[in-house]
Amino acid sequence: MMIDRASTLIDEISQIKAQYMAEVGTGRRAWPKSIKTRVAELDGLGIPAKGVAQRTGIPYETVILWRYKRRQAGKSGGFHELRVAEAKLPTISKCVTVTAPKSEMPNPLTMTTPEGYRIEGLSEEMLMRLIAGLRQGVVHAS
Repeated sequence: MMIDRASTLIDEISQIKAQYMAEVGTGRRAWPKSIKTRVAELDGLGIPAKGVAQRTGIPYETVILWRYKRRQAGKSGGFHELRVAEAKLPTISKCVTVTAPKSEMPNPLTMTTPEGYRIEGLSEEMLMRLIAGLRQGVVHAS
């Protein structure tokens, strides 16, 4: 059955190649995908590159190059590697103001968190407790 499939693929490649050469001519042109996929299938059946080249008339070096490229693509999961630039996301301004009445707090302090939250009207003691809580992970700014 495997031999039958290999013979069928070689016949198909020969027919496609003959039609391709009649339409495009000779010279350095890209091979049709239909030929490449059939050569890949022959490789999967275990037909050596030299045998594929001899039976189809496709240059041995071309068959080897296609095999190399498939194996390299297989190492990366079958996907082409693309370079992606880091996206620059817009900065979202967080402006939350909590203000205590001035009559209750002598010398109120203001604190702005790294996340952009602004807290106003804290006593020194409350500010120190808040910072300590943030450092210990007890207070979450969210």
